[in-house]
Order: sequence, then C-alpha cells, then structure tokens
Amino acid sequence: MHCSTPLLKELFNIVMNESTIKIEYSSKQKNSIRTIVPIGLYAMNGLWYCPAYCIKSESIKEFRADRIVKILSIENLSNKKYNVLSSIHDYFKNMEVGTDYRIKINLADEGVKHCETEFLLARGLKILSKGGYIDMYIPKSTLNWVAEYFLTFGKNATIIEPIELKHLILFNIFLIMMFYS
Repeated sequence: MHCSTPLLKELFNIVMNESTIKIEYSSKQKNSIRTIVPIGLYAMNGLWYCPAYCIKSESIKEFRADRIVKILSIENLSNKKYNVLSSIHDYFKNMEVGTDYRIKINLADEGVKHCETEFLLARGLKILSKGGYIDMYIPKSTLNWVAEYFLTFGKNATIIEPIELKHLILFNIFLIMMFYS
C-alpha cells in the first residue's frame, strides 16, 4: 500500500525544528482540528506515520501523514511544558511492549523476507539457515493487525500459537469466501 503524502517534507522540517502545529486531520469518521507536538516520522508498509503529543487528548497518538489534510499554523512553543519524548528513537524505545499474547509463527524463506522489513515483528524474528520463526509477546490491540498481515503469507507462514490468532485468520478467510461466493 502506498499513499500520497504531500506534506511530508513540511512535516519533516517541523519535526526538526521541534515546533507545535495545528492541523486538519481526516480520520475514518470525520475531519477534525488538532494541535500536536510531533515527535518524529517513520514509514511502515508504504505509509508514513507521525507520532505526536496531542494537546486535546493529552496523550501521544499516531497520526498517518497522508491523512493530515492541512497544516493550519506552526508555533515554536516550548515542548517542555508537554509530556513529549525527545526523539523518534525514544518513542520506539518506550513503545508499548504488550504481554497479552505470545505469538509463535514458523516461516519459510519468503516469510522471513517479509517479516525482516516489518518493524513490529522484526524484534521477535529469528532467522535460521532455512526459513525462521517469530517468538514474541504482543499487546491484544495488535492481534487483528497480525492476523490480517499473515493472511497474505499463505504457505510461507504457519501459526503455532495463540489459538486466537488462528481463529482470527480463519474468520478472515471465511469473510473473503463469503464476499466472493
């Protein structure tokens, strides 16, 4: 998946200058105005993400860069008055490491290649001379994403555990079959 991100260069400069910005953001439900303090930028699966401290919710949220419709204003407010991490490196280091589910997945060579480039899974990836496997803990909030991600692997991935992940994949296969029947 790849989406156009016309404001990426401007967002990069804002991150480098540690500015606070007011944006128009298009979520799945509606457009909203948010004032955010960007922490950094990173790419995953062809999309750019901007983790930022959201002043409205008083928490760190991830904003998809392609969904930032407009940058309405840029202010050089002191980021120190907000609970903002100092860099994208700190953001990843402090990212939620869930322990809700242990995932164990055997991978063929092609499956290993796909997982090497996936930030969230690469930390649990072990590469063998032939194929590899993932053995790691994830938060419950990412289980649906993991199921959808591995659905496309076909025979290049075998889910060992948890059973909930197997059930989610089977349910997604069922939905696809119903759609095409």
